[in-house]
Amino acid sequence: MKQSLPAILVATASLSGCFPYATTYVHLDAENIERKHEICRQYGAPAMASFESNGVRFEFNLDPSKANYDKVAGFTIVAAQNVVLSMPDDRVRVTIEGFAEAVIVPIVSKSAKRGPNGQLVTEITRPGNQRYRFDFVGLPPLSSRGTLEMPAIYADAIALPLPKLTFERRGFVGILPLNC
Repeated sequence: MKQSLPAILVATASLSGCFPYATTYVHLDAENIERKHEICRQYGAPAMASFESNGVRFEFNLDPSKANYDKVAGFTIVAAQNVVLSMPDDRVRVTIEGFAEAVIVPIVSKSAKRGPNGQLVTEITRPGNQRYRFDFVGLPPLSSRGTLEMPAIYADAIALPLPKLTFERRGFVGILPLNC
């Protein structure tokens, strides 16, 4: 009976469709932030964070290994189709413990272009919404605590209040489904 116990446990775990999972991730924190998980947005490490400012939604992921698309840290802005967004400065300020000075990291757009008046222009992804994707190019490894300060972003010529994000690398252990 003792020899069949491991086989029974393996079979039970396989039938349940779950497996143990351990990883590290970059934990983001700020006032009024909502965390999203890396797998199907409900399982795994809470590696993504989002918040809303004056009806415009921001989604951040600073951990390239947990990024959904092309494994680059960055952020997404989701706004109503009639909202005109602009971001005059395309750099983010990152302060990392152990670094003598803050690092200025360029922001590169994956989906938006600059219009004639400096506004951001992108394709409509869903009826009524515009989605803008940006990458942080040259972001150093985030193995220590630190902060990320976004440049000013305007919605209909009004500056959006954006929180200073704090980050730190953390461990995560959990049980995950084989599929979503």
